[in-house]
Amino acid sequence: MCEDDKPCPKCACMMSRGFLSGFPGSSAVLTAWCDGEPKRKRGFALDSVRIDPKDCVYLQAFRCAGCGYIEIYARAADSINTST
Repeated sequence: MCEDDKPCPKCACMMSRGFLSGFPGSSAVLTAWCDGEPKRKRGFALDSVRIDPKDCVYLQAFRCAGCGYIEIYARAADSINTST
């Protein structure tokens, strides 16, 4: 998917490209799709999962301005870069 804007498949209004945030605060976390089954690890206070960033890609979202419909894509081109 190369377009930044595209028509909504539900109502034909324009959809805008955006992203999903794991936390709606001033310091947001991008949401990713990771291949395979989750492997649990014990954290300080919460259970969490162990991931290998090489197995994950960021999720790309499009939202319709008319009806609010959201489409989500996980593209290999959006893979997580661990060098930064």
